[in-house]
Amino acid sequence: MIKEYKFKNITIYQLTLGPIETNNYIIVNNKKQSILIDCTSSKEIIEFVKNNNLELLFILLTHCHVDHVCGISSVYNNFKSRVMLHVKEFYHLNESKLVYRLYGFDEEPEISEYQLLNENDVISIDDFDLQVLFTPGHTLGSLSFYNQGNNILFSGDTLFYESIGRTDLPGGDFNLLIKSIKEKIFKLPDSVVVFPGHYLSTTILHEKLNNPFLKNIYNI
Repeated sequence: MIKEYKFKNITIYQLTLGPIETNNYIIVNNKKQSILIDCTSSKEIIEFVKNNNLELLFILLTHCHVDHVCGISSVYNNFKSRVMLHVKEFYHLNESKLVYRLYGFDEEPEISEYQLLNENDVISIDDFDLQVLFTPGHTLGSLSFYNQGNNILFSGDTLFYESIGRTDLPGGDFNLLIKSIKEKIFKLPDSVVVFPGHYLSTTILHEKLNNPFLKNIYNI
């Protein structure tokens, strides 16, 4: 399934892929330069990039759970894009290599060339910028990516529509996840549109008012 969202200087394509229905996002500017956020399955992503004549410059990983990284090796080998992630995610990447077949994936996740990301780093294509927010809790090194110009956030599995990421897997920490949302995500404007790793898009205000896990952690 592919959804398309138009903003003032970019188009976002949401590809929902794999047995766990993971959202992958391809951000495209007017020059056909693009950024991929998460990489579930290589076949659909490679076809989309080639069919639309895109230049895929960056592959950003919100985290390295199996459903977010299984296409990474083939996509990188096709386009030689810069793969970027947090250093603490190699723990989860190694875990994913052990269990990917159990979750119904055919591709073993492998990252050979990469760049490490830290809080407040900025990734840019032309006049479009993404600011890195370090939002651990779902995993040890979970990242979110914020674009102030278009008022959008890619939250990975930290924040969902009326829900939050699970914290019962190795490396998960409920209190740390809530802290990440409260101190990083909920500090952004209420009007920010949130594109999560699963399920529907939402806004920060909607989650403040309606998310049962979060309604009591802020002052409105």
